[in-house]
Amino acid sequence: MFPIPSLYQLVTRARNAIRANLPGTDAWLWPNNVNPTAKVIGGMTSELFGFADDIQRQKFALTANGPDLDLHGAEINLSRFQPTRSAGNISIVVADSYDVAYGAIFQRSDGVQFVALAALSITGSGTITVPAQSVGTGSNTVTQAGTSLSISSGTTDVNGDAAAVATVATGGMTGGTDVEQDGATFNPPPGTFRYRILFKKRNPPQGGAASDYVIWTQQANGNVTRVFVEPLWAGIGTVRVLPMMDNLYANGIPQSGDIAGITAFIQTVQPSAATVTVVAPTPVAVNAIITGLTPSNPTTQAAVIAELQAAFLRLSQVAGIATPNASMPYLAIPFTFLQQWLQQAVDNAPGVTSGTVSVVAGLITAAGAISTSSATVTMPNVSGYPWVVPGMNVYDITAGKQIGTVLTYTGTTLTLTANAANAGAGSTDSLAFSASPGNTSLTAGQIAVLGTVTF
Repeated sequence: MFPIPSLYQLVTRARNAIRANLPGTDAWLWPNNVNPTAKVIGGMTSELFGFADDIQRQKFALTANGPDLDLHGAEINLSRFQPTRSAGNISIVVADSYDVAYGAIFQRSDGVQFVALAALSITGSGTITVPAQSVGTGSNTVTQAGTSLSISSGTTDVNGDAAAVATVATGGMTGGTDVEQDGATFNPPPGTFRYRILFKKRNPPQGGAASDYVIWTQQANGNVTRVFVEPLWAGIGTVRVLPMMDNLYANGIPQSGDIAGITAFIQTVQPSAATVTVVAPTPVAVNAIITGLTPSNPTTQAAVIAELQAAFLRLSQVAGIATPNASMPYLAIPFTFLQQWLQQAVDNAPGVTSGTVSVVAGLITAAGAISTSSATVTMPNVSGYPWVVPGMNVYDITAGKQIGTVLTYTGTTLTLTANAANAGAGSTDSLAFSASPGNTSLTAGQIAVLGTVTF
């Protein structure tokens, strides 16, 4: 790209030009009229250069912004998502006859309100399922199923003798979106307008290719970020689509209401011969123990968690049976989440000089005290924990200390390779077992997500 001179450089050019072309003048001296003239010329030229530079940025979808990015989207039939309301059902459990008026108001604990879209009533005890939508717009109106709601107005307890309990019904309140953001230049993250534009330009519609399902899924719901596609997952003509909503839910897994909306949209654009299944990925929690964190304080612990979350967002993907293709990272392929990625995340955490990650295979509550004078620990019967194998590391979460390494686990006796390195806190300590390497192998439809992190 053409380098834009600074304002000072342009003024200097003007001063030198005046000195060269008007013998006897010197725009470097003050006071004289050619000094401010050079500044005016430099300022006007700088403005012209700035305008030219802006034109250069706006002509590419990689760098355009605002209304100009909207025009790039319009060229390929994409428009920016505008704020929308969430919608779903509210479940009201009553012990006696109850009326709900059209327009009844229900409220979340943080003040977000929902309005009933139908008038319903019930005689006697039971459950009323009321269709509703949010009063306001935005992704903050999206609400998990089971969330408690207070009843603000528009309902009548017919006999005045029974309390009603309102919650968000199965499926949740879904579909609420914010104005879609431009996204970073050159390498925008999923869930932004620039990402959708660049993806569609790089993957022109082909009437049912795997990339088409990414485009359609992201077009169906403005909260969709990553999309994974598994062609032929159940035979010829079948396609499975697994969307993520990383910016909306803690683990990125959509609710059933989100899935229903995406399914309905894809059915309007998919090839008629295709059998398409849209499902939420199945999360597999990866629990980690960080030992030897130096220094260990709230700031470094928060930094480690932030790096771990970023690692999962960047590296984790939905597993599937598709054939790997480096140019198609959205395919659901056989996948294992590696422990070394977690170790790298800890090493990258600001302020951390050292720390070791162990991935927890499982937790078991001990049935007896742990003593440094013994290599055995009384446990529940091994029949319930067949995954415990020799060589696993044992960490006492209750005491926050390392215990040892598994030698055998027979009946109700866990035997370590040596006496316990540290005593337990009591007779029912929670013990974490981890293997090395602690890689997490996934089956089709699963995705690794960050679970609990213990320091």
